Amino acid sequence: MISFDVVLKEIGSFGRYQLLVILATSWCMVPIGSNLSAVVFLGYHGESRCAIPEFDRQIEVGNITAEEVTSAFIPCEKNKQGYSACQRYVCSNVSCHNDSSWFRNARSSASKTKNQTAQITGCTDGYYYDRSQFQETVTTEWNLVCEREGLNSLATALFCFGMLLGSLVGGSIADRYGRIPTMAFASLLNTAIGIACSFSPNFVVFAALRCVIGALAVTIQIAMVVYNVEIVGKKYRPWIGMQVGVFSGVGYMFLSLLGLAFRSWRTLQIALALSFAPFLFLAPFIPESPRWLFSQGKTEKAKKICRMMAQKNSRTLDESVWKNAESSSHDVGKRRISYTPMELCRRPRVFGLLVAVITLWFVQSLVFFCLSFNVGHWTGNPFLNNGLSGLVEFVACLLVVPVVERIGRRSTNVISLLIAGSLILLAEITAHIFGKTEAVGIAQVAIYLIAKFVISGSFNLLFLYSAELFPTSIRNTAVGVSSMGGRAGSIAAPFLIQIQHVVSWLLPVALGAVSLGTAFLASRLPETKDLKLPSTMDEAETVYKSRKQGKTTKALINSSRTDCITLGVNEDKLLNEEEKPKSSDGTSECLKTLTCL
Repeated sequence: MISFDVVLKEIGSFGRYQLLVILATSWCMVPIGSNLSAVVFLGYHGESRCAIPEFDRQIEVGNITAEEVTSAFIPCEKNKQGYSACQRYVCSNVSCHNDSSWFRNARSSASKTKNQTAQITGCTDGYYYDRSQFQETVTTEWNLVCEREGLNSLATALFCFGMLLGSLVGGSIADRYGRIPTMAFASLLNTAIGIACSFSPNFVVFAALRCVIGALAVTIQIAMVVYNVEIVGKKYRPWIGMQVGVFSGVGYMFLSLLGLAFRSWRTLQIALALSFAPFLFLAPFIPESPRWLFSQGKTEKAKKICRMMAQKNSRTLDESVWKNAESSSHDVGKRRISYTPMELCRRPRVFGLLVAVITLWFVQSLVFFCLSFNVGHWTGNPFLNNGLSGLVEFVACLLVVPVVERIGRRSTNVISLLIAGSLILLAEITAHIFGKTEAVGIAQVAIYLIAKFVISGSFNLLFLYSAELFPTSIRNTAVGVSSMGGRAGSIAAPFLIQIQHVVSWLLPVALGAVSLGTAFLASRLPETKDLKLPSTMDEAETVYKSRKQGKTTKALINSSRTDCITLGVNEDKLLNEEEKPKSSDGTSECLKTLTCL
């Protein structure tokens, strides 16, 4: 088989053609990001209370105000500021009338009754919603409030569960049928199913279709990321993969524009579905990954695409490159060792590392999605808040690359968790000290946006950091298992958000506490900056053992022939002098027990 890495050196590791193709495929992350945070608007829940039909009709014609009706017939919640959303006073001893003069008398009577023993009932006549932001949402249409409020969280969790399913099968589909066909077909299906979702007759159908949309969205994302990293050189792959969050942030901002334009959830859902369609027009002009074609034995088609890519990058491929690439591929294949996934559980130190990384994924995902999904409950304009949430993610994912290069992967995670956790706790402490006024609410929004900024960068870094922590022989499996912790965090987030309606302080305290605790756990993980970790499980165990015993693990980088990692042991004890490969100055360049890539 031909090694595409050898050919890529002649094509250009990251030419202008690769840049254009990556921008085209990365459009897919915009509708994915929009759909991921769509619950903020699809299920938007403004102020609501029990309906008082006799007087709610008077509000519509302007005889009385909604505030007057609320103050007359809705009891205040104990230990909370504001009125109950699920209870009302009963009109006592008098049948309600539809004239404003009777209302004034009833309001006076109700006010007196509140100071005595009043008869309270549930929302027997339905609910009254504030529709100043949205004409209709799934919450208002199917009354997902009070005892049915958990269904809204369930719909969000099912979407995230669909993403988990997509993570499990998406990679296999892309490996079997190709990257571009997978992206195109999944985009087509998402467009069709998204439109069908807008005609959902009930909540069950809506939630089920949103689950399918989540699975297809992740299938597209996996194929897109794999494609983008496959067509660039090794040096650029981690950074290309990390820019997923940049386009996801654009998707958040795009959702705010759609929300401003479409104030009914059904029309908004159609717009979200159609946002997948542009890629269908781009797909015919995007070539399949040559790396995948070579692996499938479609050599001639892959060579044709390679020549075209070289031409677009103003380069020419010499025919000798194919011979060099094929012989290089044979050499690499002789050194490859594979392990089964169960090997992660058999090796104590690697298994401990896996548990720690899964925890890191879970907590960062939980914090990230709680901040993202809770935007609709923040003080102020929900469209502006959601747009700012996307903007801070966009900027964070751009800046994380130089930050990581300067301070390292581990330090970035630790500092981000410490700052995010402290800020979330600060926001709650501020509200506790100064009360929940509008000014305090705006200050909390600013604090939450800064927390979202710092956690977005480190959360987006986890794919790279996880890949560098595990040996080459089982890297993909380990990253896949680790990222499932992130999916679990996204599923748990909407249910944790719901708890704030019962105990308002529990959400920020829980997020702050787990962030600070996980920061300590992250500080115990290895730093991978400037290091190439071992390629085999045996070498990984040796490295982590050496680290635990306080031995030195240093990187020998920028070698003229290879990169190697020392294991903190004496070379003379491992190899005889004649067995050591020599560099130009006669020193040992790499040991048999070291990782050489």
